[in-house]
Amino acid sequence: MVEAVYQPMQKGTFVSTAVLFDLDDTLIDLQYARRHGLRAVQEILPELKRVPLEELELVHDEELKANYLRTLGDSLSDEEARLEHMCGICRRYGLETSRAADAADAYVREQQSNPRLVPGVEELFEALRGRMKIGVVTNGRSRYQRDKLEFFDLLPLEAVAISEEVGAVKPDPEIFRYALAELGEQKATMIGDSWEHDVLGATGVGMDAIWLNRYRRPCPDPSLAVEIAGFEPVENILQALKTSSQ
Repeated sequence: MVEAVYQPMQKGTFVSTAVLFDLDDTLIDLQYARRHGLRAVQEILPELKRVPLEELELVHDEELKANYLRTLGDSLSDEEARLEHMCGICRRYGLETSRAADAADAYVREQQSNPRLVPGVEELFEALRGRMKIGVVTNGRSRYQRDKLEFFDLLPLEAVAISEEVGAVKPDPEIFRYALAELGEQKATMIGDSWEHDVLGATGVGMDAIWLNRYRRPCPDPSLAVEIAGFEPVENILQALKTSSQ
């Protein structure tokens, strides 16, 4: 975990000249919004109040991953996916699925009512603009991902690579090569929360990687990426970017 001692850097002193970010749960705090949604689910399904929120969150994450590619491929609509996720949670805890639709509605209502950036993102972008080229590499549907970029005022960016537009899903090398081409760079540092999609995808094409590990999961291979727990203090992230490029 990075606990770097920050030495002030003058503009333009980064070894790397570009940084790429994942979007969901890296820049946008879906964890925060999801926890609000899951608390609403516990009100609809009071049997789940005995389940620690952290456990429920992990179970929900497993359900998301189980239907992830089906959602990206349009074989499952967003509404169908949300219902499927809730049915999966009900089955996991031995509950009838008859209330799953109400739980899914409550979840999305509360999730969408609690949008925010991951703490430190605004300060980090302010520190990076003018020093490094900034881009985003994200899996998802174009309309939703671009709406998020606009809503959270993350534009302009030097590169935006969205899986639906590129025709490749992380960790496919093609989406990273697309982003590098948009940046006009041969190399960049990738920052993301997914070891498989972000770290392995980026290092697979020769990029440096920083793993955002907000859930404090065991690191699969410390030699592949610099590990951080969050974006605060911003000075540590600037140091991590410098370190990852050496």
